[in-house]
Amino acid sequence: MTTVAPNVPELPPAPQRQMSSSTYPVVADTWAAAINPWTLKVNLFGAWVGEQVDAIAMSKQAAQQAAAAAADSAAAANSSKNAAAQQAGLVVDQVALAATQAANAAASATAAEAASGSIGNLALLHAVALSF
Repeated sequence: MTTVAPNVPELPPAPQRQMSSSTYPVVADTWAAAINPWTLKVNLFGAWVGEQVDAIAMSKQAAQQAAAAAADSAAAANSSKNAAAQQAGLVVDQVALAATQAANAAASATAAEAASGSIGNLALLHAVALSF
């Protein structure tokens, strides 16, 4: 696609009825000789304008598609962010639960050891193993 518009030259002066009989045929011949190339240049210019309009329409459509894709990507990124935040909250909850269970297991082991001497060490090992 050419970005430079085709040049359309001006036509020479058209013949006028009030011209002298010696001037009129010369002006008329000059004008008639110029009209066909001028018409071709005007047609080229019209085609060039059509190409420019089509290119602008295609660029607009591509920009709209890119904007829609960007909006879709932003929505997907936001969904991923929300899912990650939810997962982080679940991890925090699991850590707190594990700490509570470990404390409960240690308390049970201490109570079992106090209740029966050597079996207490076995109960402590068992409580620690269950906390994982």
